[in-house]
Formats: sequence, C-alpha cells, structure tokens
Amino acid sequence: MAETRKPSPRERGERDRKAATTTASRSAKGQATGQATGQATGQGKGQAKGQARPAGASAARRAREARGAAARRAAEKQRRQRTMLYSGVTVLVLGALVAFVIVANRKDAAPTDQDYGKEQKALAPARQAAGCTDIQEYPNAGGRHIADNAKPSNWNSNPPTSGDHVVTPLPGDFYTGEQDERMLLHSLEHGYVAVQYRNISPDQVAKLRELQKSYAGNKFIVMPYSGLPKDGVTIAAWQHLQSCARVDVDLVKAFVKDYMVGAGKNRSVAPEPFAQ
Repeated sequence: MAETRKPSPRERGERDRKAATTTASRSAKGQATGQATGQATGQGKGQAKGQARPAGASAARRAREARGAAARRAAEKQRRQRTMLYSGVTVLVLGALVAFVIVANRKDAAPTDQDYGKEQKALAPARQAAGCTDIQEYPNAGGRHIADNAKPSNWNSNPPTSGDHVVTPLPGDFYTGEQDERMLLHSLEHGYVAVQYRNISPDQVAKLRELQKSYAGNKFIVMPYSGLPKDGVTIAAWQHLQSCARVDVDLVKAFVKDYMVGAGKNRSVAPEPFAQ
C-alpha cells in the first residue's frame, strides 16, 4: 500500500492560489459574458424600439398629410362653388338692372300719352300742309334673321317697320341710291329712324340731305325707295310710320325726337336699342 504523502504547507498555498485564480477567472468571464449579453440584448431592444418609432411616426405623418390634402380639396371645391354662385347672382342682378333701365327709359322717362297728344295736336297744321298722315303704329311682326337670298313674308307695312330681316344692318347715312330694305329694317330694330322718298323735287331732296348732315353720327338714314305705295316721303321707326306728300323738316325732327334712340328719352320700342 502506497503511502499517502501530505502536501506541504507551501504546496497547499500554491494550490489554493491556483484555485482562487481559476474561480476569479471564471467569475470575470461570467460577468463579461453577462455584460456582453445584456448589452447586446439592450442594444437589440433599443434598436428595434428605435426602428419601430420612425415607422410609426411616418405612418402618422402620412395620415395627417392625407387629411390635410382632403381638407384643402374640400375648401377649394367650396371656393369654386361660391365663385360660381356669386357670378350667377351678379349676372342676374346686372340683367335686372339693364331691364329696369330700359323699362324706366321707355315708360317713366318717356313723354306721357297726354304730353305726346298735345305735341301731335300742335303739329296738326303742319301735317295738313304737307299732306301727312298721323303716325301709325303697327303690330310687331317679329325680327327673325334670314339668309341673304331669302324673302320676308311677314312684313305688315310699306315700307316695313318690323319683321324678318338680314343679319347686317344699314349704317346711318344719306344714300343717293336704293338700299336693301331688309338691311334698313335691321337698323330700325336698333332704334334708327329712316326717311325714304319717291319722285320728290330736287329742292326737297336737298332739304333731306342737309337734315341728315345735322344728324351725322346718329341713328338716322335718308334714301330713295321706288317701292313706296305713292310719290312722297315716309318717316319710319320700329313699328311706327308716317307718310307725307311733301317734305316738312319740322315734322321729321319731331318724329326723330319721339322715336330715334339717342335723341333723348322718347317712345322708341326698338328691341335692340343698344346695338349699333
């Protein structure tokens, strides 16, 4: 049997030191491993949390932006609707104002029937001397535009004072030759007065020429017309006509004052008084 030798005190001290060193080393290694593991875990969680936050914030931001865009679109739509509404109301108001002005000019501001009757009574001697009729009023036959090669069929006076006519009106002037009655009728629709004559003396034609000069730039036309029912002179406005055997300048001026648009507040019933 082998003899068991007891370690010497020195050997026991060396052995204890080695054991202590090994234990310390294992403890340090465990702590390091734990720290590394904790750090890695913490960093991993922190990174995951940090990555989750931007993703959530981005989604919230996009949602806010979408809501803002929708609100802006709704506001823009409301603005357009308000603009359309205001424009429509403005057009209606302006139309009503124009209609009021026209009606006021023709009714409230025009000479009353009583004043007009007095004027015509005062002109009776001149009408008789010039062989004139009273001013005749004809029903409105309409004012449809027709083609240049079309013939009107609804005229109810000679010369015509309403009815179908061509698109182009006749400008105000003194004409030495006959013009298209359909163009002249369009001018009457705009508030013109037209004097037409057939087989009158040169001195009477000269009077009409001078009279037309005095109304230059206004809605006044003088011209010959062989289609008149008899020799003499006619004075016409829309729906109104007076026929005379001879020229009387004062009678023409009175007719112009009463029926030519632009001569003042008068009794014109021209459908398009503001057209040229």
